[in-house]
Amino acid sequence: MNKKTVIIISTILIGAAALVYIAVTFQWAEIWKVLRQADLPVFLAGSSLAVIFYWLLRSFRWAILIKNNGIEIPFIKVYFYTVLSAGFSIITPFQSGEAFKIELLHKYGGRRATGYADFILERWLDLIVVLILAFISLTAGFNLGVSLWIFYALIFGFILSSIAAVSFIILARGAKIEFLRGWLIDKWNRKGMIFGLFLLTLASWSVVATGWQIALRSLSINLDFIQSAALLSLTTLIGILSFVPGGVGVSEISVTTILTKAGYDSVLAQSGAIAVRGFTVLIVFLAVLHLFLLKIHNIYKRQYKSAEELFK
Repeated sequence: MNKKTVIIISTILIGAAALVYIAVTFQWAEIWKVLRQADLPVFLAGSSLAVIFYWLLRSFRWAILIKNNGIEIPFIKVYFYTVLSAGFSIITPFQSGEAFKIELLHKYGGRRATGYADFILERWLDLIVVLILAFISLTAGFNLGVSLWIFYALIFGFILSSIAAVSFIILARGAKIEFLRGWLIDKWNRKGMIFGLFLLTLASWSVVATGWQIALRSLSINLDFIQSAALLSLTTLIGILSFVPGGVGVSEISVTTILTKAGYDSVLAQSGAIAVRGFTVLIVFLAVLHLFLLKIHNIYKRQYKSAEELFK
């Protein structure tokens, strides 16, 4: 049995076990009572604004990388591709499905290799920000009974892995490595741009933390921003380590555990986990809505071109 098969089987088992656990242990009748009292307008309006603002920030980040490659693409197209790739990437581990937007770069003459290298840079920045948010949140007094040494180990492992990857690119030989070395040197010479990308990444994750904060507040779970950032970052890290697409089941257990340790009773904590899952479902719904709008736009555009040809 190869490594890939082992990972797939392990992921399925972890996801299935998590779903069975929440199906059996969650107090669904009591949760339904709490959800019926939720402030739905606050949830829908606040969460939707957070999601759209998040997509805009991710679009700006991708647009900067595209421009750095010497390619001109209308921002509206960058936005729609970002929405569709980011929206539907929810069902993939660590949102890896977002790589779909690389096809836009290729369509406009960009190299897929460059697109994937830039995508890895984005994921690297995402992981840096998640680790920073987790570390700051836990050191700021949001005590969950989690040892800081775990995060020291994660940060150390991340730094070590980054150094190893860079060292390999610098020292190894081969055509593909030469390309990566050139790409790495280019990014090293554009430190200002990388810092700007980092700020956009930090802002985008902060917006998601605010979105979670709003979603939970609709159930009268009043977390401050630091607490919401801690919840988001810790749940994200657990989801990454589980490899379960979308963290289905795993995220619910994580959110419930964290909220319970933060002092909320089990029913409210479980309801909060469902609200956070509702935030994820809303992301997919808004992505579908954007897809529908894009289809309408494309149909209108084709009809307009046909009408122009008739009058020529």
